[in-house]
Amino acid sequence: MINIQNAVKVPYNQGANFLTVYFDFEDENIMYAVPVPRIATDAVGNPAMSFTKYLTNDVASYGYLNMDVEVEIPTEARLAAEAQYPNKNWGQLQWVATECYLTFTIPSQPDGGILQGQPSLYGTNRANFYLNIRSLEDLNAIAGAFRGHPTSSFQLEYDMTTLTKLNGVTATVSFNAEVAIEFETIYKNEKDMWGNSQRVAAGVKKNLQVSKAGDVKIDWGIPNPSAEFQSRVNEWAWTTLEKAVSDAVATAQAAATSTDPIKSLDSFEQTYTENAVVEWNIISSSPLAGFTATDWDSKIYHEVDNRSLVLNFALKGELIKEDNGLVCKEVQVTVKYPTKTTGNTFSLIPMADNSSLFTYTAPGYRLPSNGNFDPNYEYNYTVIYSDTDEYTSGWIPSDQTEINIIPNALGAKKVTFVASNIPFGDEPSQVKKVRIDFFFERPNGETNQTLVGELLNNDGAGQIFESYYSVPLTNTYTFRFIYELNDGTVKVMNTISDFGNLNSNLYMVQSLLKEQEFTLRASRVRDGDSVNFVFLEVAYNDVQNNEQLTHTFDWEVDWEGSSRSTRDVKWKFAALENPKGAYYAMNGDYESSTGEIVDITNVFQQASKATFLIQPGFAYYGIKIIPTNIDWGAVSEVNLMLSQRPAGQALSDECAKMMVINSRQNAQLLSDGVNFNIEFVSFLKPDQNVPNVDRYYVVMKALDQPNVEFYYNASYVQIDGTPQRDSGEIKVTNKSSIVLPANGLPNVEPTVHKSSIELETKLKKADKMVVDK
Repeated sequence: MINIQNAVKVPYNQGANFLTVYFDFEDENIMYAVPVPRIATDAVGNPAMSFTKYLTNDVASYGYLNMDVEVEIPTEARLAAEAQYPNKNWGQLQWVATECYLTFTIPSQPDGGILQGQPSLYGTNRANFYLNIRSLEDLNAIAGAFRGHPTSSFQLEYDMTTLTKLNGVTATVSFNAEVAIEFETIYKNEKDMWGNSQRVAAGVKKNLQVSKAGDVKIDWGIPNPSAEFQSRVNEWAWTTLEKAVSDAVATAQAAATSTDPIKSLDSFEQTYTENAVVEWNIISSSPLAGFTATDWDSKIYHEVDNRSLVLNFALKGELIKEDNGLVCKEVQVTVKYPTKTTGNTFSLIPMADNSSLFTYTAPGYRLPSNGNFDPNYEYNYTVIYSDTDEYTSGWIPSDQTEINIIPNALGAKKVTFVASNIPFGDEPSQVKKVRIDFFFERPNGETNQTLVGELLNNDGAGQIFESYYSVPLTNTYTFRFIYELNDGTVKVMNTISDFGNLNSNLYMVQSLLKEQEFTLRASRVRDGDSVNFVFLEVAYNDVQNNEQLTHTFDWEVDWEGSSRSTRDVKWKFAALENPKGAYYAMNGDYESSTGEIVDITNVFQQASKATFLIQPGFAYYGIKIIPTNIDWGAVSEVNLMLSQRPAGQALSDECAKMMVINSRQNAQLLSDGVNFNIEFVSFLKPDQNVPNVDRYYVVMKALDQPNVEFYYNASYVQIDGTPQRDSGEIKVTNKSSIVLPANGLPNVEPTVHKSSIELETKLKKADKMVVDK
């Protein structure tokens, strides 16, 4: 591990540039260099960059910029560091995650544009950026930024993460969702400013500090920390906060119960204590190189008559198994597009920088109906293994310019859990070990079982779970934590389903006890109705850990003099973290500016959602999910997805996709009008320490609608590896309960079902009409 207190900048290139060098936490004779970003080169040494102008333009495109980027340690920089520290040896930094960003200014984006890339996580961490150019002004500006200049105005930044100990400092990062909501309301002309469906992190990076929604507080554990050290820690803390907010935004986009997903964001605060194992973020940035006019014209610039189909395929993620072998030998990809029916198959080689990416181009196809460019194509891939049969996928339709083939698609998955600041020790109240129950959602035909691992200390080594079959699988995996104390007490974090990251799957497991925060959020419609009074009794219940706490809100919402669309009040309390096991039970009512009082009775909300948003004109109900009848002799896991749809929208087959997509893609389906208020629930086989408790789902309906409607998809994973089964239609009882059956229906694939139930909405008028302030 690196020593974060001990880093230096070594000058090279006659002092014009600097190489950041860290030293090892335990062995002072080992040093590590932070690589520098640059435009990548191809197999013969030419820049892996293309700037293409379309001679025949359409409204959507005048050309494109396409480039591969990477990080490297310049030879001159390495030699300078070796000369300065002749008695030290080089170590290799182990990256657990990487992101990269390209920032620029063009006429259409005068305040600055930003693109997010996904590095490979191996070799030189290659990534690709593709920019569709939509105006002649932008086309000329981009060419002018590179041609004839030694350095361009485009800035490339790599955010790289490695494990280390937080030495000499305690840091607290926090996010205020109410401020973020106000920021988006004020600047509403910029749609979805906290990140579109595929580039959440870019939106967060651009707006977090500007909006003042984030905050970082540093407590120094050493006297007189250097300015350099302070700068590094502050940079790490903000990057850590950006990633946490990105995850929160992605979750909110799926779980939104309003037309504006940002209103479903939870505020949060996280403290990283001194000497805890953390994911240390190292930022390396540099302006992209420019080109002489001769090199630009001969190597970079191209002209074609018509718009082209440009696709960037790449192998990304951890492609090395625990035994250090590659997950496969080769991946052959074939693209199906009308204008190119030969020469449309190519190979990708794992862990080979120049052969793990491929840019596929074809002349653009124009639709006969309207003459518009058609971006739709299909592709399939064949995985060639060294020790088993080949696998060929079906044809996959897409219209994306970037296709990342990740380990899941190759039948490989590796998930790592690392203990951080868990109170291990020999005292009766200290932790003896943390048991991890882990379950991959295996392909049909593979026998299913729960894997078991454990964490015994905070040494950073961690527990790794690795798939052991060569059949592509979904992203989904499930886990739960069981904390065993020396006095025999057991504490639980209940079953959580996750999707992981595109290129890394690492979890920092921390102490369960932490400060919780429940937010009650009132909303108003611009120039319309508002929530003016709320009386709500809230109970926090955690049956698995035998905890119950209560709080009462008696709140007159103050809208006077404010342009905000929401107002918050909070309840903070200390409790064990168990987001999928604990729940909030809520009873009370709210009064709107029309004088209408709406009852809130027995509304139960899972603790994973720490914000209860009340919107005028809606009623809220709790749905209980009961697992007691599941036959655990035949079933290894039950996955349930619940969602709602805007009133009047028909059910789409795309709902079923929600069970297998990456969490950061949820918003794409939302933008397509698929569903909202999405909740994922998973049940694993219980044991004496971990009983399966009921789960909860909050549904909402407009006051003028007669019924509550929601959709569910219940999938039963079979122990014997036979295909997953559908639950069939489950009747919701009068007590608003879903009782899961013992097993699914044989030979019936999981599908989406609709439930419509009639629930009474208790309304009354206030004694005196309330005037909206």
